[in-house]
Amino acid sequence: MVTELTTVNRTSVVDSAYEVLQAQILNGTLKAGAKLPTEGELTKALGVSRSTLREALNRLASARLIHIQHGGSKTVLDYRQHGGLELLSALISSHDGQVNVNLVRSALEMRDCIAPDAASLAAKRRTNEQAKQLISVANKLCDNQLPLADLVGPTMDFWRLTVAASHNIAYQLAYNSLMVTEMGDVSVMRQTIEAELRAGELYLDLAKAIHRRHYKKAIELSTQLVKLGSDGINAAIELYLKMQSLSETGATS
Repeated sequence: MVTELTTVNRTSVVDSAYEVLQAQILNGTLKAGAKLPTEGELTKALGVSRSTLREALNRLASARLIHIQHGGSKTVLDYRQHGGLELLSALISSHDGQVNVNLVRSALEMRDCIAPDAASLAAKRRTNEQAKQLISVANKLCDNQLPLADLVGPTMDFWRLTVAASHNIAYQLAYNSLMVTEMGDVSVMRQTIEAELRAGELYLDLAKAIHRRHYKKAIELSTQLVKLGSDGINAAIELYLKMQSLSETGATS
């Protein structure tokens, strides 16, 4: 188990040590319920100092990936039972660069559920200032002359404002994690969700519905918006799986 760990990049030693150990836990190499190797074994395997290792271990404990018991022994926790949304990005894109499409779909399904409810709550709870900000951002998104890259920021701002206007802190924290996951590589993602990014009139209609406190209309419009992005990502997933299947078929023929 210890020999499978690799020496980490010293440019960000604590981060690298944490990411290597995190990956081993998330991919099951370090199994839930198992004791971690000793600090001496880990420092040797990772090529880091004991103080660096301890900082990385404390971060793992804060992320609820391990439990540090009195006396120093450390037990791997089951992230499915103890982890939070901050793990989503690492789970979707593993340490070796592989993408877990099932988890991408899980993230999409959560977004598809949260967005309409957050928009509905925003229509009921928004302040006048929040309503004005939403309309201002939506107007920017209606500029058909903007390059696709310039639409990403305003789109993220629009949803951030919508979720903030819902005054639901759990939704806000979930939104933060989803944005890290969904927009991790913006240059790639913006092509996949182009239909959603260019739906300026829908954004403006949604902003107006929230401004007018038409919560049912807000549900309808936000559902349409996120479906545009989800359809694009799901199509990309299907293409990815098809290419992966062809690659595996070619390798075995």
